[in-house]
Amino acid sequence: MKVLLALLSTLLLATCAQPPPLLQRILADGELRVVTRNSPDAYYLGSHGPEGPAYDLASRFAEHLGVPLRLYTVKTRDAAIEEVAAGRAHIAAAGLSTGIALPRGVQFGPGYQRVREHLVYRRRSARPASIADAGRGQIEVGAASAHQRTLEDLRLKYPDLSWIERDATDTEEILADVSQGKVQYTLASSTEFALNRSVHPELAIAIDLSPERALTWVVSTAGNDSSLLDRVNAFFVLARHDE
Repeated sequence: MKVLLALLSTLLLATCAQPPPLLQRILADGELRVVTRNSPDAYYLGSHGPEGPAYDLASRFAEHLGVPLRLYTVKTRDAAIEEVAAGRAHIAAAGLSTGIALPRGVQFGPGYQRVREHLVYRRRSARPASIADAGRGQIEVGAASAHQRTLEDLRLKYPDLSWIERDATDTEEILADVSQGKVQYTLASSTEFALNRSVHPELAIAIDLSPERALTWVVSTAGNDSSLLDRVNAFFVLARHDE
């Protein structure tokens, strides 16, 4: 009997120790923590205050939940995902696209915009005829990015394809280097290219590389807790209905 009572007490304690679902904790704490990047395709300070697609969507979602938004920035997309995986942020809204491996405890939310992927070069320089042609030159992409994943997939067809992976660097920095002639080629989504070409008119598209991908959020699902992801999915359904 004593052993049985001890086991029951242990089970009760374990049950009581279970944390409430993440969505419930966000509502109780009164704060939605969203990590983003300082970039035209995510978040930036405009003439009238914070702007950008990540800010707009995150603000609407926080309003949907009825809690204040705490938005903060990191340098790269990879760093944004790590903030969510480490539990410091609830959501990464940083111009992320599908096509990359995610760490445990996070999942992609629904796609909210479709983008294509381009091989980009400097205008008035030699235009590569194919990705294999570009591979004989200098291709640089961010490490662990969706663009790196594209090149890995292309290497199955072009075994000699090679490139350089840059740590702690986002596409915008490499595009700037391409425009200045420091790098021959890089990969960029249609959104990244359009936004950066307004700043760097020397950029040009050589070829399209992949089918369309979705821009999306990365959401915390630590401990197999899908409560926040479920609400994110419901929010995007409502957002599409209102458009």
